[in-house]
Amino acid sequence: MSNNQSKQLSKDLFGGSEVKTRIAKNAVQMIIGDIATLYKEFRSAQGLGALFFNTEAPLNSLYMTTKEIYNDIILAEELLDTDTKEFLQKILNLIEKNEDNELPIVVMLDQTGMSVHLLDLDLVKEHIEKQIEDARNEN
Repeated sequence: MSNNQSKQLSKDLFGGSEVKTRIAKNAVQMIIGDIATLYKEFRSAQGLGALFFNTEAPLNSLYMTTKEIYNDIILAEELLDTDTKEFLQKILNLIEKNEDNELPIVVMLDQTGMSVHLLDLDLVKEHIEKQIEDARNEN
């Protein structure tokens, strides 16, 4: 998403009335909280891994353990898909580096590709507040 698109989205979500802004803020926090809860439940049941969240088809989202990610790295290597191999290796490294903390590791999938995120809910709340402030300043 470009910077202009991001600003427009923030303005659309948080640029209205106080009530509309509060509803949008709560909805965004609830969605992100649900993603974090899903991650924790999968991690507890299956072990270390990452939640691959499909933004366009949430029912096609899945949790992949480190072993499954490693197997996909091998497959990408066999297919000579260097970009996928490097991205999956980046995810695996992030998982291993953060195995002692409870922060969810979420890979967002959308029409433009994949991005990996370490979800710190406190930082997410701060970022949402900043988006609200920026949207109000633009009005």
